[in-house]
Amino acid sequence: MKPDGMLTTHKMIARAKKRLTKQGSTASLGDLTTLEPVLAEYIDNTSTQIVGKLALAGAPTELVQAVHEDVLKVVLTAIAALSRGHYKLWRETALGKLLAISDPSLANASSQSCPMPNQPASGDPEHGTP
Repeated sequence: MKPDGMLTTHKMIARAKKRLTKQGSTASLGDLTTLEPVLAEYIDNTSTQIVGKLALAGAPTELVQAVHEDVLKVVLTAIAALSRGHYKLWRETALGKLLAISDPSLANASSQSCPMPNQPASGDPEHGTP
């Protein structure tokens, strides 16, 4: 059973991950900087600090870079999926219209089949998976 406040589905996460993979984490972080500069700065600085600890511990450069990319992918995917969930929840309101103006990708993707939060997709009603 889904919690009442759940805003994201597996499908939203998969779509966010697919878009991030296509766009790249650097460009995605740049997009986030446009919408949420303080949050993007926090993510960039904190992820750099995390992998800095690996570098100081002697991890090879390739590993440090790969972990940094992985951390960014996880965080940016989660934020994108949550943004989609918020948009789905509020899209029929004035706030939803503002969200679509600030991030047109939200409205563009809404034309694709994607259930509203807390409405199960066909298949597994508990997890919203087909």
